[in-house]
Amino acid sequence: MGVIVEEYAEWNTPVVGAYLLWRFAQGYVSSGERHENPPLPLFCIVTVLLRGRAYSEAIEHVRSLHGYAARLVKYLKADKLKGLHDRIIPMMPYTLQAIDIAVSRRLLEWDVENAALAPKKIKEFKRGTKSLSKSVQKLGDKAEKLGNWMSGLTLSDIALDLGVRF
Repeated sequence: MGVIVEEYAEWNTPVVGAYLLWRFAQGYVSSGERHENPPLPLFCIVTVLLRGRAYSEAIEHVRSLHGYAARLVKYLKADKLKGLHDRIIPMMPYTLQAIDIAVSRRLLEWDVENAALAPKKIKEFKRGTKSLSKSVQKLGDKAEKLGNWMSGLTLSDIALDLGVRF
C-alpha cells in the first residue's frame, strides 16, 4: 500500500509532470546531434513511462531505449511493454495539463513549425523549487535519461522498441 501512496503523492498534480517533461526536453536537446526539440508525441510516451513504477524502475539499469525494452521483456514485464500504447490515451488529459503548466510557467515553449516543445534555460530557480522531494528529483533524472536515449532515434525506432503507434 505504501507504494501506491508514494506514487500518488508524486503524481497528484500536473505540476510534477510539467517539471518532468521539462527535464525530458532538456535531455533530448542536449544529447541530440542536431539539438532538435522533441516532437509532441514523445511527451505522451514519456508521461506513461515515468508514471508507472514498473516502467520507471527499469530505466535505472540500462543504457539505451532498446536495452530498456529488452529488460522489460526479460524480467517478465512484457505485458507492461505490450500495454504501453493503451495507457497513452487515458493519460492524454494529464499530459496536456502538464504541458500547459510547463508552457505557462516558461519551462517549455512551442516550436510551431516542427510540432515540438523546446525547453527554456532557467538561470535561477524561483522560491520553492529547490525543495523538490528526492523521489521527484530521481524521476527528473530518469526523464532526462529518456530524453538522452530518444534524441538519437527516429520516431520509427522508438515506436518499434516500445511497441507504440504514432
